[in-house]
Amino acid sequence: RAGITAHITFSGKNDHHKCEAAFKAFGIALGQALAMTGDRKTVRSTKGKF
Repeated sequence: RAGITAHITFSGKNDHHKCEAAFKAFGIALGQALAMTGDRKTVRSTKGKF
């Protein structure tokens, strides 16, 4: 269980493209946040990735 809260603001005309872009951006940011690094003392974050 992740316990994630995501606040996403949409803009544009086409609902399909807005949702597609939001899911893609969220997936990329989440992947970056969960990526393993050599420094285990820092906590990765999605802040500022969107």
